Amino acid sequence: MITALLHDVIEVTDLAGRLSSIGKCLLVITPSKPWLDVSELESAYVMYRTFSNSTRKLRRLGARVLVWGSIGEHLSSKGSP
Repeated sequence: MITALLHDVIEVTDLAGRLSSIGKCLLVITPSKPWLDVSELESAYVMYRTFSNSTRKLRRLGARVLVWGSIGEHLSSKGSP
């Protein structure tokens, strides 16, 4: 599942819990810092806290959370020019 974990978080955590109960694992791919484009500091902080709490809860439920940065970060980390 690909999501920013900012909306419909309850549905994602419910799905992770249901899958965990039958021995399956949900894979969630999410951007690393979805709050960066928000211009208001308070709104960005709320988004940051929602994201942090959601990833923590999903991991506790047994989901695999792949936090994906910008494409440039991943290319440079692999040694590509």
